[in-house]
Amino acid sequence: MVAPSSRSEKEDIAAVEPTRRHVEKLLHAQARDNAARDARIAALEAEGYRIVAVGQVGACGEDGKAFWEVRDWRTDELLASGRSEARNTFSATRDEWWDIGRIWADVAPGEVEPTEGVPPSLAETLADWLSLASTSDEEVAEYVGWSVEQVKRSRG
Repeated sequence: MVAPSSRSEKEDIAAVEPTRRHVEKLLHAQARDNAARDARIAALEAEGYRIVAVGQVGACGEDGKAFWEVRDWRTDELLASGRSEARNTFSATRDEWWDIGRIWADVAPGEVEPTEGVPPSLAETLADWLSLASTSDEEVAEYVGWSVEQVKRSRG
């Protein structure tokens, strides 16, 4: 049997506030990161580049070859596909194409300042929770007290 807490309900609620503040910090950081990514994409598109997603679409066979695809990042239109040695997948890209993976690599995520009362391991867990596709915007909004629209804009 667990002993009842000696804290009041008000103190229990106050103890949760640091985690809410930390999730808010993470949401603000995601919004900044998304804005930086979007600005980079806009600049590249203004230069005439088409943003694409290049990737392997299956395991390598015994011959060391794998199927790959190049898709338009905005429309998901299939632009090219093939089967080759995995290391040659990127040879399918054209000079006027820019892989979204390069943009994500160029736009480093912003740092989130530690939040008093949130241990580093919990801060990491909160960041993981927020990044999961299974964590709904509605769930996050309810937790931090934001509108679902605000959360959607922040998470991108």
